[in-house]
Amino acid sequence: MAGFSKASKGATSLKDLALAINILVRMGVAFIGFIYLFSQLFFGDFQWPSTAAGLGGMAVAAITGWPHRLKSTLNRIGIVAGVIALLGVGAGVYNYYAYYNIPGNYHAWFITLPYTAGVIFLMIATARGQTLR
Repeated sequence: MAGFSKASKGATSLKDLALAINILVRMGVAFIGFIYLFSQLFFGDFQWPSTAAGLGGMAVAAITGWPHRLKSTLNRIGIVAGVIALLGVGAGVYNYYAYYNIPGNYHAWFITLPYTAGVIFLMIATARGQTLR
């Protein structure tokens, strides 16, 4: 390839890898946020921590990282939504162990931990200025 060195080609592939990881994390966070909201409808049990976790996660997955002229405003809103999602998850975990902790019963950590890690990852990527091209 004329005009491209091996160093720039490698840097491009790392950026593409980072973009692919970012998109996969966004899809996972948006899906689990939707599950937080849909499970309330499915089970007929409305709880504000689940609503905050679901809406906050879907917002951080949807509005952060877009290359737009309002980028800084959207990123600030996304980071606040991420904080709301994390507070909702924390309140849900506290509520679960404060009121439903019985022998043999456990919180759904296999969903909560990846969701929390994904929200934190998206907040850090947004704070560092990573965009979706």
